[in-house]
Amino acid sequence: ELDEALGQLVAAQLVFRRGGGEGGRFIFKHALVQDAAYASLLTSARQALHAKVAAALARTETPDSLELARHYSSAGRPSEGARHYLVAGRQSLAASALPEAVGALELGLGEVRSIEPSAERDRLELDLRVALGTARMASFGWAHPSVAEAFEPGFALARAFGDRDAFISILWGLWVHYQTRTDFPRAHEWLRELAAVARDDPDSDLPAVYDMSAGCQYFWEADYARAVHHTDHLRAIYKPDRHARLTALTNHDPLVFAQHWAGSLADWIRGYPDRSLERMDEAIALARRIGHPFNLVFALTAGATSLIYLNEPDRLLAHCDEAERISVDEALGTFSETVNVMQWRGGAHVQRGDFETGYALAKQGNDFWNASGGRVCNAMFRSWIVRGLSGLSRVDEAMALDEKNIAHCRGTGDRYMEAECVRLRGELMLLARPTDVAAAEQVFREAITIAAAQRAKSWELRAAMSLARLLRDHGRHGEAAAGLEPVFEWFAEGLQSGDLREAQALLDSLH
Repeated sequence: ELDEALGQLVAAQLVFRRGGGEGGRFIFKHALVQDAAYASLLTSARQALHAKVAAALARTETPDSLELARHYSSAGRPSEGARHYLVAGRQSLAASALPEAVGALELGLGEVRSIEPSAERDRLELDLRVALGTARMASFGWAHPSVAEAFEPGFALARAFGDRDAFISILWGLWVHYQTRTDFPRAHEWLRELAAVARDDPDSDLPAVYDMSAGCQYFWEADYARAVHHTDHLRAIYKPDRHARLTALTNHDPLVFAQHWAGSLADWIRGYPDRSLERMDEAIALARRIGHPFNLVFALTAGATSLIYLNEPDRLLAHCDEAERISVDEALGTFSETVNVMQWRGGAHVQRGDFETGYALAKQGNDFWNASGGRVCNAMFRSWIVRGLSGLSRVDEAMALDEKNIAHCRGTGDRYMEAECVRLRGELMLLARPTDVAAAEQVFREAITIAAAQRAKSWELRAAMSLARLLRDHGRHGEAAAGLEPVFEWFAEGLQSGDLREAQALLDSLH
């Protein structure tokens, strides 16, 4: 009957629109009398037709979930529409088709708003929010405002259902969201929530997620011993067959992620260059075995940050080439290509002395990172820009940016670069005012004090070398050696790494 009515109404509409005169008006008038009634019946007819199409599609061997969702939505059946948008979004997310995943999941969440309140509705909303937040993190970045918009309303739903996996995605997502925005008080609030659910459910995968999150948080705060403690605990309990599945829930394998900041880079800063490389290689090898594109790109770039400080930029550039190919082949999007690849490529070029190229790449990547809401690591990223500016003889700009970096470290709690940024201040002061030896000396001693307080032996070594060079150049050889020698002799590994070779050569020149 609806099909017949739809045909009659369309025929009447066509006659009327083509200027059929009184005949057309007569048909139209007697078909439904009023425009509102016509629209209502036409809507019902269209919905019925979409429902028939959906039913036909569902009977096919491999129905397209996205097409099913669209037809159920057009049929006025939001529950079925939302459910199939969820399936389509999850399929796209698993294939790293991030724009398609975000689009489908957003449409599904829109359908949920038309469903009457019920446990079924809440379940659908929770599943859609978990998948959408995860897709948005990989597509737009952890700090993007849309990440919290997806996850925060889902926390109460996850608690109501007692859903472990939803807790993993939501609590990880909200911690990393606020942490990357350097809203550390909020980040710690979500970290405490994560610690609480992990404590209440010790046999679940939640403790592993807590370790990877807590280790990273304490790394930013320059509490390196505590950071590495969490990483080593995770390493002890990690089981690939069990924990690698968490990559689908957070975009990161927990051990791969932990071995980045609270592992490889933390070990380099603490004065263990060989151990730093071992952790980096272990994380990249594991990421390759898991095969998740975003996780692997992150391991090849952020996870290889130590290569800049170990003076192995060519190796990092090779990693960036591979990461770029993956980002393009898997269509990961602008965030991965710009933030993950471009920034680390820029840092590597600066380390090589390609200051113009390195400066441009690092600045473009950092500008994109900031535009997405990212703030954490700004002192590190911008220290590469500072070194690029300095190499281009743009010393005043470099000094101004370095002051912002120091203020960032002290104002946000993101302190792991503080000693190095203070050391760079001294180097820039000497470039700007070579005769102001006393001021530069004071700054280098400040950097040494900060590094020593943080037990950051590699930063301490760099600051001690800067001070020793200054003292040597002004005839104070014995004082220079006395300051540098005990720091250098503390190191028991990595003696062939860049800084330690340089320190050895400097000491030789002082005797």
